[in-house]
Amino acid sequence: MRRSKLNVALASAARFRRPMRRESFDVARNVGTTGGCVALAVALALSACGRSSREGAAPNGQVIARIEGEVVTLPELENEYRLTHAPHDDENTKRLLADIVLRKYLAHQAVASKLDREPSTYLDLFRAREQILASAYLQRQVDFKTGAMSSAEISRFVAQRQSQFSERRLLHVDQISVAVGDRAREIVEATKADSTIAEIERELTKLKLPYKRSAAMLESSAVPDELLARVEARNKDEVFFVYSGGNGLFFKLLDEAPNPLTGEEAKVAAKELLTQEAFAKETQLAQSAALSGATFEGEYAKLFATARDKAPAEAPQPAK
Repeated sequence: MRRSKLNVALASAARFRRPMRRESFDVARNVGTTGGCVALAVALALSACGRSSREGAAPNGQVIARIEGEVVTLPELENEYRLTHAPHDDENTKRLLADIVLRKYLAHQAVASKLDREPSTYLDLFRAREQILASAYLQRQVDFKTGAMSSAEISRFVAQRQSQFSERRLLHVDQISVAVGDRAREIVEATKADSTIAEIERELTKLKLPYKRSAAMLESSAVPDELLARVEARNKDEVFFVYSGGNGLFFKLLDEAPNPLTGEEAKVAAKELLTQEAFAKETQLAQSAALSGATFEGEYAKLFATARDKAPAEAPQPAK
């Protein structure tokens, strides 16, 4: 048995795709990008801005390494610790510092090869900067609002969401995961008459689609209320289908057991959930404000006419 990755997919599911047994969801995508490609893009941007000014601006004792005429400063190393959440010790310092040196070396080689002048690279740099700034702004808005929450507010939230806390359950499911790609409609049509996981297995084999069948434990708190109600009101042979990010998952509930979340553990989980909901709300408000304030030209104006008509006039107020 293992905890299903379906927990994450279901937690972010947006809406039903089909009105019948198989419930299909789209997963909302968050604003903001992290990872090596963004880090490299930022390194390239810094490199293009000029390395001599950075070295001249570094306080005495802040320079901890040099590579290809570029300096590595102590704040840069501390920033790596912040992003990776690694504990401060000699082993991690060596690893993170080596990563910074490698990144700067590659950035220097890219600039020396004039890759920063290529249109696609320039656009990637520009996009990376905007994404980082957008993510930082949304995070500040969320921190401002969730940071002011009292213990009483969090406790009230826990009491209002009993299905996610005091009444939470573990669902034992039999599931099949399959890479859907662009064949979602074909898969749904081929399996719509199937009422067992075994029948679905046979159909996927006929379609020559690779799949994986396994038993898993699913937290009821990760399942949207509407889907959870349908799962619990199931017929004994009912199978559900969830679609998430290009992957599909068929599952059938076998049994369930109480798994309440209470006390301090519930408060921590509630704060995380409130933060997620605040982030989603701020993203939605920002999206509406952006569409309301944007002016689209030519054929693109027609594409966004309906969206702008529906966008609320209220814009998010920046946190101070």
